Amino acid sequence: KNKDIVNKADLVILESNIIDMIHGIDLYGKIHLILRNIFLTYNELSKLNKKFLVLLLPLLEKHSDYNVVETINNAHRMCCNQYGFNCVDVQSVYLKNNVMDFYMTMMPDARHQLQRIMYEFGKNIANENFSLFKFSLPSFIDLDFKICSPKNDFKIENKMKEFIVSDLFHNEYCYRITEIDKYLFPTFLIGYKILATHSWTHGKKGLKTWKQYENTLSSIMIRNNQGKFICGTSSHYNSFTCIYDNILIDNHTIISLSDVNNHVDYYDLVNLMLYKDEGKIQVAVDDIKETVIKQEYNFSHLFPDVVFIKEILEEYLNSTSNISIQISSLTQQLNHFKTFSTAKQRIQNQLPYRLGQAMIINSKNFLGYIFLPYILLSIVILYKQEQKNYKHKIKLNPESTLPPLETYPDYNEALKEKRCFTYKLGLALIEANKKWYGGGVYQIVV
Repeated sequence: KNKDIVNKADLVILESNIIDMIHGIDLYGKIHLILRNIFLTYNELSKLNKKFLVLLLPLLEKHSDYNVVETINNAHRMCCNQYGFNCVDVQSVYLKNNVMDFYMTMMPDARHQLQRIMYEFGKNIANENFSLFKFSLPSFIDLDFKICSPKNDFKIENKMKEFIVSDLFHNEYCYRITEIDKYLFPTFLIGYKILATHSWTHGKKGLKTWKQYENTLSSIMIRNNQGKFICGTSSHYNSFTCIYDNILIDNHTIISLSDVNNHVDYYDLVNLMLYKDEGKIQVAVDDIKETVIKQEYNFSHLFPDVVFIKEILEEYLNSTSNISIQISSLTQQLNHFKTFSTAKQRIQNQLPYRLGQAMIINSKNFLGYIFLPYILLSIVILYKQEQKNYKHKIKLNPESTLPPLETYPDYNEALKEKRCFTYKLGLALIEANKKWYGGGVYQIVV
């Protein structure tokens, strides 16, 4: 349904190697199916004869995963060369310049690049002369795919529960599967394999954070007449989930709600992606060879200079004698926690004020901005430890409880601190963090 959008685009940017690598590590026995899906994807996209730019982003959380990681990336490289896809091979850039360990261990999130790096990368792509990008080389291998809709393609034993779910970017018809529902595949789909499920399970009340949505699971079971079955599990959001199994649809293959991994008693299905494997594309692990992107497709120069950025970050770390200095200083404040003599000091020690103050101070220079996530994280960690220690201290000695703020002589003056920009800025960060994927801010642990 998005084909018209793709056809009108001047450049289509693709990035899937991170999730492919994660699946390859977690499901090593299924790596041949992951490789198959990679080649199927490039084969079909190449027929659009568009300009594609593939991003091979870096990931190597453990050196023991190197062979799996590079098998996945080499599959992408082989496809780029074979089908004429332009590529920015960041994985190779990191390995070649020996910066992989630094970015995997020193950054807040190894699976996502620093925002500033990606911002500059995006600018470099936008500023590139698009005429330099090559058009894809169309494949002449025709493969049989089908998108299977519950409304149009299934036989339903009970009345179908259909509704629309929307957000800023998506609008989907969903079909709710409950414990009494059974969806029977029609006979014209016999012999097809299930590549993926598209679901948008939703509706559970009380979910606020991204982790809560991610960990609220529901599952379906797909069982054929031979007793073979697979389970498809999704989180409480719009999800396209690959099925790494070769189960075939036969004359009595049924979808029903599974009783495994369910936090809600329903599953909201959008559609299924099916594929008839006629042996036209066969990929084995041994077929994947070490590959370098051809020069004509290599646009790795568009990625920012990660060696230079690494040197800046290391210089900053050295000049500040590590972030532990700040933690040590704040620990000393903890030791004098009881000595606060004014309500104003109490307010200034609260988490919103401390976060706001750190953002204001560190946003005044480039290095401070780059390292701000670490500083905010250290403040949050220390604050939580302070609160934990304070509660423990009160438990041991109730008399050590600090008096109410209202009893301080400067209480009215202290209230002004709560209304100041510094306090409100920190409070806004905390509130935005609670709604990370709804509001789109850089997540810290608050």
